[in-house]
Amino acid sequence: MKRQIKNILGFTTSAIAVLSLTTSGTVSQAQTQTEPDQTIAQANPIVHCLVVNIERGQLAVRRSPNGEAIAGLNNDNLVRFIRHQDMWYYIRVVRGPNPRVNGIEGWVNGHYVECAWD
Repeated sequence: MKRQIKNILGFTTSAIAVLSLTTSGTVSQAQTQTEPDQTIAQANPIVHCLVVNIERGQLAVRRSPNGEAIAGLNNDNLVRFIRHQDMWYYIRVVRGPNPRVNGIEGWVNGHYVECAWD
């Protein structure tokens, strides 16, 4: 089962390409010259995501998938994708709701982020 990661426009001037991930966290299809079994970090170390579709409250950043919340993010906050485990994305906060959250790493529900890489 592939999970499509969508393009985000407007936060980078570099070319953006679409890539697909398998549920094991590997690149299955990309506009790169990498082997299919390389992880995202090996294929390209910069993958940015925006928080989207939060209708109320915040997106919890968690210590582990479905674990204790350590921070909250709002729509349009910027995070860096590091890896994923099923629907959970391990991220680093680049631009959070306040400066205290920036730099925090943790797990978020992947249904609430849209990612692009450059």
